[in-house]
Amino acid sequence: MRKPRKGDGWQAEKSALTRGAILEAAAECLAERGYSQTTTSMIAEQAQVSRGAMMHHFPSRNLVIEALVAYLHVQRLAAHRELHEVLQARQDSPMQTRVEIWVESLWAGLLTPAQVAYLELLAAARTDAWLGDLLHKAEKEADALLVDLTRQVIPEWQQSGLVDLQVGCAQCTLRGLAQFPPPPARRRSQLLEFLVGQLAAANSKP
Repeated sequence: MRKPRKGDGWQAEKSALTRGAILEAAAECLAERGYSQTTTSMIAEQAQVSRGAMMHHFPSRNLVIEALVAYLHVQRLAAHRELHEVLQARQDSPMQTRVEIWVESLWAGLLTPAQVAYLELLAAARTDAWLGDLLHKAEKEADALLVDLTRQVIPEWQQSGLVDLQVGCAQCTLRGLAQFPPPPARRRSQLLEFLVGQLAAANSKP
């Protein structure tokens, strides 16, 4: 964890750094151990903070999870905007190329520890009503942003009225591929290539 600067506000900076370290550790624990096995003690150990510091920032496991959902949500929104900027610079490229960049970027994002943790939360939400309610708003906002930004960089989908379907199909397929155990690398590459081809070919209303 980076050491805070001395001077005015150093205590607030130290607190923010500790909080950030705890949330990063929570994501790592979820990715490695799963939702049901992740405890506050495990997170504190992973973050290398004392039990007291852990309890000061997050007195309960639910508070850690709630903060983590918000933390990962901000990262997802930022990743969507970054992808939009990349594709804005490639507007002269053929649609197939833009779709390939779009799919590969979304796929790479799912492989980060933070997003593996997010997928673990989504899986756990199936049988956890509290967690499901917590994730619903974040999912809705992130999906709406991705659809809106995709309209701008792959206007062909907008013209054919397929943006929502294309984004939804890609998200479901990629999340399915990211679940454990993943398919062998060669099979995964074939499926991703097939997905790009199908998305790029769908240019008319069903």
